[in-house]
Amino acid sequence: MSEQEELIFGLYRYINKASRYLGEKNVEEFIRDEKSFDATCFCFYMIDMIIKMIFKQPELINKYPEIDFNKINKYKELIFVNDGIAYTDMYDIILNEFPLLQFKLKTIVEAFKYGKQ
Repeated sequence: MSEQEELIFGLYRYINKASRYLGEKNVEEFIRDEKSFDATCFCFYMIDMIIKMIFKQPELINKYPEIDFNKINKYKELIFVNDGIAYTDMYDIILNEFPLLQFKLKTIVEAFKYGKQ
């Protein structure tokens, strides 16, 4: 797997994990589930790190115009505010934005597996 493929796969992996950790929980259950909440915070940290590496490779951004990398790049600043965590914003991003992003990334990752990229 090339470095670019690993970055896309890593992004897909951590977005999937955050969605799994949220599961069917409502926002209050999510916040009370300390392990899932902390693991999800870590996922957002990793997503931010991966996005920073992706932005060092503009050809990768141009290769996948269906992925809004600029929007993903803003997740961390929306969630980690001052010394706190905007947990409802985190919840909303996972619930409302991650499903489509997962679908788009899964299509790209599966193309890697089957040599279509």
